[in-house]
Amino acid sequence: MVLAPMPRVALRFNAAFLLATLLLLMSSSHGLAHAIPSLTVEAVFKADRSYELKVNVDPRLFLSNKPTTLPPVESAWYRDQTPDQLKATEKKSTEYLASALSVLFSGQSTALPPITYQPMDGATNLPITAESKEVHLLATMQGQLPASAVDFALGVGAEANTSVILINSLDGKEERRPQVLFPGETSRPFQLPGSASLGVTVPGSPKPSEASEAVVTTVEVQEVSRTGPLILVLCVGAALALGFVLMRMVRR
Repeated sequence: MVLAPMPRVALRFNAAFLLATLLLLMSSSHGLAHAIPSLTVEAVFKADRSYELKVNVDPRLFLSNKPTTLPPVESAWYRDQTPDQLKATEKKSTEYLASALSVLFSGQSTALPPITYQPMDGATNLPITAESKEVHLLATMQGQLPASAVDFALGVGAEANTSVILINSLDGKEERRPQVLFPGETSRPFQLPGSASLGVTVPGSPKPSEASEAVVTTVEVQEVSRTGPLILVLCVGAALALGFVLMRMVRR
């Protein structure tokens, strides 16, 4: 099967790629047969209130309920499929994404827009070539924001069986930090373009200055909770060191 030439896709998941690599190393250190694949979602919003969702999908996520039992999927698996088999593969991926991800505008869940797929090199995030060893699928969705939508959030279903890395951007400007979500979690709200002119506020939402502090606090709390053991060790070590110094001072 000969693949039609595809335009070069810019590597836009640099920060997410590093996070994914870290997650894979952490998961492999726990004795898993194969590292856990993760989903990377890029949510791109524009001033005209159009949006695009790009999802980097590891095929293992929809090929098995236990993706860690499978090795990385070779690119030949995709190349050797007939047109009907490719349609079946895309259908499986679409069904998986529909169960794994929830798009929420102002807290209201919305069905995923129609999806188009492009095979990608799993190592470089560029279109596959004859030298590509591992294949991923780039799922792209485009839509127009609901007229009353003030913010966007992404929910992760229990069926995801993996973590999700979310990158929000507005007119090419990305959020300072990607968000890492786990099954059952929902991302913090991302303010949509033009929402201020709508004169709509989210019930109970803090003022802008308070919102900034809340976001920082939330991120810090999440990071502390997920790195609790390390922080505990550091705190205990610091306390012991301080105690040692105080004892020497008292003895003098």
